[in-house]
Amino acid sequence: MLWVKVGGKYIDYRSISEKSEVLTYAVRMEDHLIDDGVIKVMLRTFVEMPYSVEGFENDDRSKPEDKIPGGIGVYRPKFDRKKLRTPDSQPVPSIVIESIEIDYDHRAAWPPANWDVDVDIKNDTASAQRLLESWIERAQFFSLYRQLRSQGVDFDDALRAAFQSVLMSGRFRYLASPLDKDSSVAQHAVASRLSFMLTGGPPDEELRKLAAAEKLKDPQVLDAQVDRLLDDPRSLDFFQPFVVQWLNMDQPITVVMSHFKKQDFRFGRHLKAFMKDETDSCCHTEFGGRGWSELQ
Repeated sequence: MLWVKVGGKYIDYRSISEKSEVLTYAVRMEDHLIDDGVIKVMLRTFVEMPYSVEGFENDDRSKPEDKIPGGIGVYRPKFDRKKLRTPDSQPVPSIVIESIEIDYDHRAAWPPANWDVDVDIKNDTASAQRLLESWIERAQFFSLYRQLRSQGVDFDDALRAAFQSVLMSGRFRYLASPLDKDSSVAQHAVASRLSFMLTGGPPDEELRKLAAAEKLKDPQVLDAQVDRLLDDPRSLDFFQPFVVQWLNMDQPITVVMSHFKKQDFRFGRHLKAFMKDETDSCCHTEFGGRGWSELQ
């Protein structure tokens, strides 16, 4: 297996063969560890289960008293990694890297696919209006776009300025109060808080319609929306980071890895992820009021 690590985080695990492959990864620099001004990329091969190779002694460095009952057995061949060998004579898999290209100015496809917006982007006012309306309902930002275009600003820069204005606006940066004197503002504030807490994202169309109709004042309607959002797959975006922090999930996994003496890399790639997913799902189900018995 080839393990791909970028900035301290493994982002891919891939079976390798003798056939040449081109691997392409897109990462955000701010999501990864930058060490001394650089972001490190590591490609590492693993035989994920214990194995032996004739002519090489075992590299099991654990103490006799640390042997796991019914132990995993041979760990891996021991050899001098500083000694140059041909690929056929070394006891571990090898890869040949022909080249690595890093595009710091990469621009992802836009609009994002998850927007589900069919927009034929052209350098015209109609395209700009459709793009802005797919993201924000307020007309004031389209007016800003038109004003900048009238001043000679090109299509891309005017559109970018309009989107930046949305991100910098007070209504985007700060949540309105559910106690606002304007009942419409207060209802949308409830919708926003409910959605961001349970899904990690802005209110969907159903919540926005209920807020506009001021129906979120009804406790029964509000309870029904809580149940609906908890059943929504998006709610995992809230539960996953919450459960990891609440239960300090990384610590027990580290303890298990230490108990195994890192003899079996399959745990590192598969089981620890399953342990997290199972705990997430368990808490998600219980939080939704279904009870522990349904997990059996």
